Amino acid sequence: MILLARSCNAAASLGSNLLGAVFCGFIEYLSMAVGPRALDLLALCLYSCAPLVFLRQSGASVSPSTAETEVWIAIYLESKPR
Repeated sequence: MILLARSCNAAASLGSNLLGAVFCGFIEYLSMAVGPRALDLLALCLYSCAPLVFLRQSGASVSPSTAETEVWIAIYLESKPR
């Protein structure tokens, strides 16, 4: 609650917290339906998009290069069990 007290928009802070809880609950039930291994690609996409969203909100311009995309794909493929 200390961070909520520092927030300049408490309603937006609580709303984003609630939205995150609902989204994570949905992902949890989805993993029970399709299995945790099937969610690897979704996790890769979410982690790849997080820096882009952060940079966009901070006002910086970013466009991922082809090399950067290839690195993320290589990391994903190497993490898959054979």
